[in-house]
This record gives sequence, structure tokens and C-alpha cells, in this order.
Amino acid sequence: MLVDEEATEPRIVLALEHGVEDARGPVSRRLLYVGVSLKGEVRPEGPAPYLDLRPATEEEGRLGRELAGRLDLPRLLEKAEAYAVEHLSREHLKEVRRQREAEVDRTLKAVRERLISEILYWDSRAAEEERKAQAGKVAAKARAEAARRRAEELRERLRRREEELLRAKHIRSLPPRLSQIIWVIPPLAESPLAPEEEARRRLERLAVEAVLRLERRWGHEPREMPPGWPGYDVESRLPDGSLRFLEVKGKGPGSSVVTLSRTQILTGLNKPEAWFLVVVETDGERALRAHYIPAPFQREPDFAATSVNYDLGELLARARWTVEL
Repeated sequence: MLVDEEATEPRIVLALEHGVEDARGPVSRRLLYVGVSLKGEVRPEGPAPYLDLRPATEEEGRLGRELAGRLDLPRLLEKAEAYAVEHLSREHLKEVRRQREAEVDRTLKAVRERLISEILYWDSRAAEEERKAQAGKVAAKARAEAARRRAEELRERLRRREEELLRAKHIRSLPPRLSQIIWVIPPLAESPLAPEEEARRRLERLAVEAVLRLERRWGHEPREMPPGWPGYDVESRLPDGSLRFLEVKGKGPGSSVVTLSRTQILTGLNKPEAWFLVVVETDGERALRAHYIPAPFQREPDFAATSVNYDLGELLARARWTVEL
């Protein structure tokens, strides 16, 4: 049992192990995380949702266990597994297939270039030795036959290698298998927010509303995600139908650091062309400008890191777009 500080209602989070295999065996394995509310509403939970959760207090644990006793677990599990099969496992298969096909195409091109070059060489040698044999050169006929055999052996090797590589493109998705169930509850003992936290939430709200207005002004269709959505705050559909995923951070005067959670970083790494960090500068009361920054990271955080701090000035210098609000 874990607590989600951003949640307003309980949910279960399922970890489902999903595999992709080819004729020789496993190619890729991944844990797919799916959340299901008590109403049966399903959502993806990102690559490592547990990093954004904390252990329950004794009182939260007691009340959480009482709530868990009233769960219709079979119904919720069925919904989560159906969602994983329909959406997350397909995305995993599509990603692996794209990588495998690119790898096979590169290898196939290299193999063809090398073997065809050798085949042409031995065909040329065979023709040359055949001309010498016709001119009466002793042993030239034997050398011509040896060169032709070598060319035919290479043609057969090329055929087998092409068949082997084309078979490697054929991969399939295995059914997801339930690995773990996490019971996630909201904080049950609400305490007044510290002034710093209250100010932070006000700035975040100001920033998200500014980004929603800006995206609509550009002719996009933005959708604010529910609180605690893993990896980003706004999903915006562009006129061509593609999606842009926006993690929004509001910053007031004197701010020097932007903190990104491990889940946000992993989401950006998984969607490098579509994920943006949007830093909204404010004067504390009004949004002044928005900076759209492509994913500013190249690798996953260290294993024990739950969040990473980035220098605000360096991030703003990498912005692809800066817009006055």
C-alpha cells in the first residue's frame, strides 16, 4: 500500500509483464503499469509510478485496508488487463518492431553489398579463366570451374542469409502477465498547506492555464490531464493529428532551479520528439512568457534518483520557442 500525495481517490496500480519474441525466443520484456479507479476508469501509469508514491502512515494504512476490503478486484483486474492488451502491449510491440526492422534493414544492406561484390568478382574471374581456356591455357578450365563454384556458393549463402534476416522481422506479442498489484490511496489526513507549497501550487495553476490558452490560440486542441498524471500535464493535439505532451512548470521571480521527477524524465526519453518542458515565467500574479524546451536530458537518472534538478537559466537558453503571454 502506497500513498499518492496528488490523488483525490484510491486506485489500484497493476504491474503487468509483457514480452515480445521472435522464432528464436525473447526479444524484449517490459513492465506495463496500469491504474484503475474504483469506478473502473483506466489510465496508463508511466514507466515507474511507484517512485512518485510514499509509504502509508499507520492511520492511512488502517483506513486503506478497510477500503481495500470493499474492492471488486476481479472486475478491476479485468478492465486493467484489457486496457494493457489493447493499448500498452501494442505500443511496446510497435516500438520493438520499428527497432527490429531498422536493424534488419541495415544488416541486410551490408550483407548484400559485401556478398554481391564477392559474387561479381568470382563471376569476373570465371569469365576471364574461361577465355584463357579457350585460348589453350593449361589448367585455366579448372580455375574457371572453381571460380564458378565459388560464385554459386556465395549466391546460396546470400539467399540463406536473406531468408534468415527476413524471418527475423517476424515478431509477436505475448499476453501480459500480472506481476504485482499496488493499492494506492490519497493522503487520508489532510493538513494545512505550508505557505511555500500553497504558493507553488498557485504558480503551477497559473502556468497550466496560460499554456492551455496559448495552445488554443495556436489552433491546437489541448487537454489538461488529471492530477498526478504520469509524465506530463497537458496533452495537445495538433492540426495534423499528432500529439504533443507538455510538462508545465510555473516559475516566479528569483527562481533558479527546475525539478523533474524520474517519471517525467523517463516519459520524455520515451517520447523524445513529442515531449516538451514548458517553463512559464510569472511575476507571481500573472504569466509573462512561455518557453518550450525539448527534452533536456539524454539518459535515465541514476537508479536511486527520484528527481533531478536543472539550472533554470541553462534550460531557458535551450528553448525552441519563447512566447510572450
